[in-house]
Amino acid sequence: KYFNGTDKDTTDYTTTTDTIKAGTTAAITLSVPLLDSREARERTTDMLKTVQTIRETALSSFNQLREKQAAARNQSSRIKELTAYVAWLQERVDAGVDYQKELFKEKIVLMKEQEALDIAHSQVTTLTDSLLGMVDEGARPQLKTMLRERW
Repeated sequence: KYFNGTDKDTTDYTTTTDTIKAGTTAAITLSVPLLDSREARERTTDMLKTVQTIRETALSSFNQLREKQAAARNQSSRIKELTAYVAWLQERVDAGVDYQKELFKEKIVLMKEQEALDIAHSQVTTLTDSLLGMVDEGARPQLKTMLRERW
């Protein structure tokens, strides 16, 4: 094989060149692959396993995100109902029709529901950030918009 210094067929190989000068430049090139086919298959298999693991993690995070978003929506509607009920009880207590004890119990329930909603919101934020961390910087705004549309 003649060698002119720009042999592009040996990019994945090590090349040894012996040149004998006899008026013209001729070379014998020995190309040895750096990886055998078994090693190449193993690397490809490892890469595919890594990609599959990332996909499974993303899908799991996405499913958890949807569950937390649904739970947060349910808690929000429950809080609205409890707030209205507490306001109604407050009016009854102010009018002297109902006891303060019942109002206090419902306010405690309302505070617990609000605390649960705050936890759900922080979990939604954490899961959203986790999913955003799995994509390129340029795709994050679009993914963030898509995730919040259903929120």
